[in-house]
Amino acid sequence: MTSQVINVLLVDDDEEDFIIARDLFASIEQGNYHLDWIGTYDEALEEIKKQRHHVYLLDYHLGGHDGLELLEAALDAKCRAPMIMLTGQGGRNVDLKAMTMGAYDYLVKGQITPGMLERSLRYAMQHARSTNALRETVRISSALLTAISNLDRGVAITDPLTEDAPIIYVNDFYMEMTGYDREDLIGRNPRMLQGVETSARELKKIAKLLRRGEPYRGALVNYKADGTPFINNLSIYPVQNNEGVVVQHIALCEPREYISE
Repeated sequence: MTSQVINVLLVDDDEEDFIIARDLFASIEQGNYHLDWIGTYDEALEEIKKQRHHVYLLDYHLGGHDGLELLEAALDAKCRAPMIMLTGQGGRNVDLKAMTMGAYDYLVKGQITPGMLERSLRYAMQHARSTNALRETVRISSALLTAISNLDRGVAITDPLTEDAPIIYVNDFYMEMTGYDREDLIGRNPRMLQGVETSARELKKIAKLLRRGEPYRGALVNYKADGTPFINNLSIYPVQNNEGVVVQHIALCEPREYISE
């Protein structure tokens, strides 16, 4: 990891939890982190609006408020730094809702190890860099996004810098083609469209080419949300940043009817 200091803000109304978090950060062997702590919702929101931190750790329990409220308010304030939700054991519904609302990850208190924390922070930073790169690309050429949105073929953009290379953008045709809503697709790997007839050999070919930073052109059997198979004529293009790092994969998809033998 880079020697850059990563500023992290913990929002938690329990000082004991802050002490535990401080000890976890002190035990991280890789990375250069600086941890700040705020214990109240109002103070935290004002600090988040200043956007002086790279990552935010939000506890679910915040007195008269909760972490989901703070997450929503932070996003409304145009905070672009990744948010990680801290929940107690048995908080699965909270975890899922946080991810749906835009949290990058969630960690369960009492189960967090230094390695787990470092991994979550590292991937959150990588995801933020990738997302910001995409945002800058769109800012430079909003006409490009309009063109992609209106293409008569499916377009999906994935983030190879984040664990499991999740989908970060789909156009309307892609949703029509697959039968999934946008919220079903964003944050998941495109393998969700694979099934029993999807060629393992072709998948290995795709993985090999993308690891080399080379484009792929071919076809796969994919499956719609209702289980209907179709042939996906697929082209995948790696997109590099100025440093030569692949920061996105753009997939162009043309569906055609699947005819079983």
